[in-house]
Amino acid sequence: MKAIFQSVFLAVATATESELVKQIEFLKAENEILRSRLPKRIYTTRAERARMVKYAKQLGAKASGLVSLVSPRTLMRWLAEDRNPKQDRTEVKKHGRRKKPQEIRDLIVKFASENEGWGSGRILGELYRLGYKDIKRGTVCNILRENGFRPNPPGRDNSTWAEFLRRHKETLLACDFFTKSVWTPIGRLEYYILALICPGTREVKILGMTPHPNEHWMIQQARNLCVVCDEFAVTPRYLIHDMDTKFCKKFLKTVRSGGLKTIKIPPRSPNMNAHCERFIGSIKRECLDRFLVFGENHLRHILTEYLDYYHHRRPHRGTGFLPPNFNEATREEVETLELGELVRHERLGGVLSWYKRKAG
Repeated sequence: MKAIFQSVFLAVATATESELVKQIEFLKAENEILRSRLPKRIYTTRAERARMVKYAKQLGAKASGLVSLVSPRTLMRWLAEDRNPKQDRTEVKKHGRRKKPQEIRDLIVKFASENEGWGSGRILGELYRLGYKDIKRGTVCNILRENGFRPNPPGRDNSTWAEFLRRHKETLLACDFFTKSVWTPIGRLEYYILALICPGTREVKILGMTPHPNEHWMIQQARNLCVVCDEFAVTPRYLIHDMDTKFCKKFLKTVRSGGLKTIKIPPRSPNMNAHCERFIGSIKRECLDRFLVFGENHLRHILTEYLDYYHHRRPHRGTGFLPPNFNEATREEVETLELGELVRHERLGGVLSWYKRKAG
């Protein structure tokens, strides 16, 4: 690098005035190309600023037409500060109150992120209640804005569907239909299967299956649903379903008589019933799509085997990568796993499989 600058200075020193102008134009073009490859903002050190100011003073106002590392306005400010050192901004003492301790700032951000609807006033009151009073509401507002929070968030009426699901996931049920072709003595029939899931625990129930989901059958499934509700640890309060015409008025009336409030999602919005849709996708990909089903008993057997696997052996991201009904007391923490210690278990001819450690 040193040799390059020496050759440049030597060429400039021996050049005529016209050649010097051409060389300066070349260096300016080269500098502009190099500058375009750099970040939009370049941070300079105090020594680098002093060096630029040293050479800029010799050029005066002409330096503003050459500089590209910083803006001409910044260079002129540096020159002014060099002429009047007392106005150097780096030496001016900052006025105003000191920032609040970082632990208080982190606590305010924690309150805002963990509690939906908490504004500056609610957070200020919580700090006062905990005994910290050396803070004002304006400071809380500033800290919230700096971290991307609104000092006065909207009320609960403006909450999103995802927030509703998260808030009520333990007392929420969702249901939907899926189908499977079944070969019978009278030919192939399309069986309709009604699945019920609790988004909070990921526990699934199969309410029933039939090739003819008429009104009478749907009323019976509503009664089954009301009975199944007693099997959950937390009493459900809401039932999500789509606009399928099979969810007839008598079905909904029976469900409501059992203490559930029904919520009908809009058409073409499967994401609003994502948990049930996810289960249906899993059981089809992992199990049903791999079988030719002969008769209702065969279908019932496959569904029973898969639900046992789903609840006790299949990991789920929503439950911490553990099965919904996994017993923590049976898990023993180990530092490593060796191939010889594991035994493969399977169901349905190897379609469903899992591993266990050998008994000690």
